[in-house]
Amino acid sequence: VAFVVRNPNISSILDLSKKDLQIWDTPTVVKLGGVEISLNQIEHDRLRGEWDEPSIHACIVCASKSCPDLRDRAYFPKDLESTMKTQLNNWLQNELKGCFVDDSRVFLSRIFLWFEADFQSHGGVLPFVRNFRSDIPENPAIRYLNYDWSLNSS
Repeated sequence: VAFVVRNPNISSILDLSKKDLQIWDTPTVVKLGGVEISLNQIEHDRLRGEWDEPSIHACIVCASKSCPDLRDRAYFPKDLESTMKTQLNNWLQNELKGCFVDDSRVFLSRIFLWFEADFQSHGGVLPFVRNFRSDIPENPAIRYLNYDWSLNSS
């Protein structure tokens, strides 16, 4: 958020990348154990690397239009599981960002394609999504929604 505030003329989160360093690999102002870490390290090493919970993809967002919606409050341990499930459900009900069903086709966020392996221990992407969407037909053709990296202004 601080990056965006300091750079009001950007149109995409990707605009914050430098020629030789993607925004995801730039050290953040946050230190963990006294060590600067990047967004990629937080997402891939700390969250996905240590936690077998695909719902995380509905909760860690980059502020692009195609990302799941950013919560307007923090996550707290006492209700983390239910809050994450609510975030996931909200995302999957959003036909522009999460899941769109059309006759015998299912259109999913590209996040499900990029992180398909994260869903394998939960039966795979489609069985996982079916836990939240009862309208998915048997043996659908799976397509992926286009991903819009421009900033989500809402």
